[in-house]
Amino acid sequence: MERTTAAPENKPWYKHPWPWILIALPATAVVAGMITLWLAVVSFDGMVKSEDVHRAKVGQGYEVDDSRTQAARQLQLSATLQPDEDAMGVTLYLKGASDMAMPPMLMLTVQQPAHEQLDQALVLMPTGQAGEYKARTTQAFGNGRRLLLLEDESRAWRLQGTISFPAEAEEATVTLLP
Repeated sequence: MERTTAAPENKPWYKHPWPWILIALPATAVVAGMITLWLAVVSFDGMVKSEDVHRAKVGQGYEVDDSRTQAARQLQLSATLQPDEDAMGVTLYLKGASDMAMPPMLMLTVQQPAHEQLDQALVLMPTGQAGEYKARTTQAFGNGRRLLLLEDESRAWRLQGTISFPAEAEEATVTLLP
């Protein structure tokens, strides 16, 4: 009985599967890195805006100035914000200490986190009723969660809150607190 042994195949390296599998692993990492770099460049989130964060680093954190929030607490301020049905304006009801004079106008900043180009600054004017202010905007608030900052024109105090747009009927009113 004769034994025959198969001769090894002499194929070129690129016709074997293992070199391609070994090349695919680092190639995948390179492609994923390039995609990550492209996403980082295209989707710049902008800088975090806050006048209350001092530039001086204290220990492992930053010192936060909450004097405007404290001023709002001392004045016993609270506000109720209600978007109009067409989402092109807001009505605000401001309450404060009984001896407080209502400001002649208020500034409302509607910020969308991570998208500075969608931020809106509204000037709220009194309607004639005690503590009621209204403002209209040229563009709708869009969809998603927004940070609301309410200040008087001298920036002596500040109230803040969050709201989600489009506002459902039960969520249409938000209270801003110090």
